[in-house]
Amino acid sequence: GANHLVRSAGIPVAMPTKSVEMQVLKRGRQTKRMVDLSEDATVQDILMKLEALSGVPSKHLFLAELRNVQKVRLFSGEAPIGNFEVGGLDTVKDLPEVIHVEHNVQLSVDQALELLND
Repeated sequence: GANHLVRSAGIPVAMPTKSVEMQVLKRGRQTKRMVDLSEDATVQDILMKLEALSGVPSKHLFLAELRNVQKVRLFSGEAPIGNFEVGGLDTVKDLPEVIHVEHNVQLSVDQALELLND
């Protein structure tokens, strides 16, 4: 009939983002890029975005940030607290001035397999 149920569309709500600066992990002054992180965005999300933009496989990239005056490599499930550096990229000059990173809920095949094997 005409009174079929209307499924409520999953309307994406604009999540508050935080803007941080990113530069490559090298000595000296480096070009910086702004990264807009959605609320739940993780290191993994950032690496996947950088792979898409740079063509460098995410497994060759890593993020580091200063915590208590030491540079610490971040785990894929973490989120950067503030400005961070990316290892494995030569430069960020070819990347957009502002990079938007959304949280990707879908697991990659590798992650799904890892969970199955646990």
